[in-house]
Amino acid sequence: MAAFNKPAILLFAALLLLQGCATAPRIPEAERASLGVIGVAKASFKPEPLIRRPAAGSCAGAGRGAAAGALTCIGAGFQGGNGYAASAGILLSPLGALIGCIYGVAAADTAEQVEADAAVIEPAVRGLDVQDGVAGRLMEAVAERTGREIVAIPEAGPASPDSGADIKTAAGLGVDTVVETSVLVYGITGAYSVDPPLDFVMTARFRVVKTGDGRVLYENTKRYNGGGVEFGEWAAGGGLLITSEFDKACSTVVNGAVGEMFAPDPDMPRCDPPFNY
Repeated sequence: MAAFNKPAILLFAALLLLQGCATAPRIPEAERASLGVIGVAKASFKPEPLIRRPAAGSCAGAGRGAAAGALTCIGAGFQGGNGYAASAGILLSPLGALIGCIYGVAAADTAEQVEADAAVIEPAVRGLDVQDGVAGRLMEAVAERTGREIVAIPEAGPASPDSGADIKTAAGLGVDTVVETSVLVYGITGAYSVDPPLDFVMTARFRVVKTGDGRVLYENTKRYNGGGVEFGEWAAGGGLLITSEFDKACSTVVNGAVGEMFAPDPDMPRCDPPFNY
């Protein structure tokens, strides 16, 4: 049997870890003195929010409960690590479905209650100006780190999730360095079950680009998820928790990105773990 190439294995593992991480985890020290006029370009698009409703009524509760119960048995069986455990999990899945069905009928909120909660939650979530909220905090954070006045250049922001800032427009406005932000995902979501705990989630991409030559000095994606309460609790007080978690999300993603941009040491990229939306 051929001997394993240890350096090659380590390199392959490192590449797997870095997949999807920042291409430039920090602004090089040599570049920081020549950033010139800094402009913040926020995205002009708004992503469709994620909103996970719970089961509405006993019939929906029964269906979700049955699915969750069956999948729990099957998943537990496959985690057993052998064919016997997997087979047992599959054989027990009808029993899990039955137990889940009974639980779902008892635990599900009425359809009227879910609709009443949704009437508060959905407009509140859709009404959030996510791009502006992140961009405003980004301007404050970059100004604090650099000691410079930061220019807002919304007309140069990314027009779609797969595009970047308009560097030519930014240069025409007298900007030397663009700090770009795009909120790609946001909303309230969680597991597909009867009445699961739900998190406020946000994913935002950040880039720092020189307008003169288009060099990318920093690029990374930051994520937030928090809250962990059931659907009805998000409606309490007219949706106060939504506003609170939105503020936390904006601060968290911005502070994480700006902290990396101006990190004092050339650390490895810190990729936020993906969130299962």
